[in-house]
Amino acid sequence: MFAPKERPYINWMTEPLRDTAHSILSVARNAVELAKAELQVAALEAKGSASKLAMAIGLTYLAAVFAQIALLLLALTPILLTLRPWPVVVTSLAIPTLGATVAAFAARRAYVKRNDHGSNPPSPPAVPRAEASE
Repeated sequence: MFAPKERPYINWMTEPLRDTAHSILSVARNAVELAKAELQVAALEAKGSASKLAMAIGLTYLAAVFAQIALLLLALTPILLTLRPWPVVVTSLAIPTLGATVAAFAARRAYVKRNDHGSNPPSPPAVPRAEASE
């Protein structure tokens, strides 16, 4: 029932050469496959970095537009105060200022490189202070 399999006859003179050639060919194939996989990973990382950069540039542009609107309204504040009550003018100044601030922080967050854990790199450890001797 569980009889051992019979081994085929192996020519010991040529078999090591055949095994060596097969091993070298296998290693070469695996190296090519690894290189292809590495190129795919590099392409995906480049695409991700390009999309993050594009988003950061777009958000920076949006922040600049909001800042320009806020500065224009700030320059026109004396005229607007004669036409409208001060709460309306302050609100009209606060909205673009808030938009510029939010867009600037979002652009910075999109542009800052993160590590694998999704957070900023840790700061270096604090150097312990020498305790004062009495």
